[in-house]
Amino acid sequence: MNILLTVPDLELASGGQPLAAVRLAAELASLGHAVSLAYSRRPAAAELPLPASVRGVAVPRAAGPWQRYRQFRAALETHIREQHIELLHDHGVWLPENAAAMAAARRQNITLVAQPCGMLQTWSLQQSRHKKALAWWLYQRRLLETAAAVVVTSEDEAQDLRPRLSAEVEIVRIPHGIDLPAPTPEAQRQRQALFLGRLHPKKQVDLLLRLWAELRPPGWRLLIAGEGEPAYEQQLRALVAERGLQEQVRFLGLVSGEAKQRLLAESQLFLQPSLQENFGFAVAEALAAGLPALTCQGMPWSELRDRDCGWWVPADPTAVGAALSLALALPAERLAAMGERARQLASCYGWRATAEQSLALYQRVAGTRSAKSGA
Repeated sequence: MNILLTVPDLELASGGQPLAAVRLAAELASLGHAVSLAYSRRPAAAELPLPASVRGVAVPRAAGPWQRYRQFRAALETHIREQHIELLHDHGVWLPENAAAMAAARRQNITLVAQPCGMLQTWSLQQSRHKKALAWWLYQRRLLETAAAVVVTSEDEAQDLRPRLSAEVEIVRIPHGIDLPAPTPEAQRQRQALFLGRLHPKKQVDLLLRLWAELRPPGWRLLIAGEGEPAYEQQLRALVAERGLQEQVRFLGLVSGEAKQRLLAESQLFLQPSLQENFGFAVAEALAAGLPALTCQGMPWSELRDRDCGWWVPADPTAVGAALSLALALPAERLAAMGERARQLASCYGWRATAEQSLALYQRVAGTRSAKSGA
């Protein structure tokens, strides 16, 4: 099958969305299919590498939104015609590249699979809600409803999305995959808790720091690995200084590759009290590394509670604080036992399974054409 995946960019700072597209593309190619991945590129931006098995289509990013839309759509339409693409799978909504990808599929009369990546869940829609409401009314809903199927990664995301689309639109749940690490000798774990991810207000890193200041757990340190908007990052650093946490809290910046795996292997606890995520790659990676995790109920990780390998609590300060206090009081042996159960849970989330489920969907809907109008 000749498949084109699209994503707004492959920048490391963009988090899980480009990572999902790259990993899915690689697995689909390993199953013997011709796979291209198209994305916009900014000069000097640090990007995820593409495997040699995937044809990259890097489109220079134009200056304004309309120019970005026109340029990306034109590049996609050329690629679709020249490479005889059968199906386009777009990741995300709202950005010019997403609208361009959906419109290109319609204009070239090929099958479209859309994946909103959690951006149509309630919390996300409340951010810049007036702009999103206008975009939804003008074009975004109409474009999404030209898709043969809309992919979500959790039941929560499906429930949020269903009332927003017509009953004719098929919503299909396909969980994200994760990179399962190769077995290695167990590192000496230290009394350290790790936050790993994009620094964004919805991740509630500021709440984490305030709770840490209240608890000041003896012998522990908190590592914060990630980057975000400079203003929010500065707010977090100022909070550490204001609460006198310099001895216990360290900011590590963006961490990837072997350095990230080493951090996961050396820590005893993973913390991500996000208000909302449609999956949470960092949580899954932590589980795969044998770390119990503390997350909130805006994330699809009830199995942490069910399998006794972490905490899944309401996203309010009282509940998060109580869970954090309990976790930090546990002995290393208890955390290690929870970590082994976490590793067993993560083993269910390999990328091969995600690719096989995606491919089964593609083959079922291939050839579906929509007569509905789009941008």
